Amino acid sequence: MSKKIKEGIVVSNKMSKTVVIEVERKVQHKLYKKVLVKTARFKAHDEGNLSKVGDKVRIMEVRPLSRDKRWIVLSVLGHGKERIAEEDKGRPAHVRKAKEKEIDTNKIDA
Repeated sequence: MSKKIKEGIVVSNKMSKTVVIEVERKVQHKLYKKVLVKTARFKAHDEGNLSKVGDKVRIMEVRPLSRDKRWIVLSVLGHGKERIAEEDKGRPAHVRKAKEKEIDTNKIDA
């Protein structure tokens, strides 16, 4: 059986070596054909505590690690705005705005 891989956003990292990831998927209603957004939350093992709230991460299904954890963080794909704001403290305003524009254009390209 192949291992499932999903991408989502970190919504909590308050636990030691554990993060909560929210994964969105789009489903079409059978009768009305409206596209609905369904969200699921997964607890994943993050060995180095590398991911922060708002980061986009890729997770993979593994054997049960605890009562709730069945996923591990494979990689951090992108940083959230909260993390960028934290890194930019003390920098001039024009440098921060230039970096935000750069990030926004990267999201549009991807």
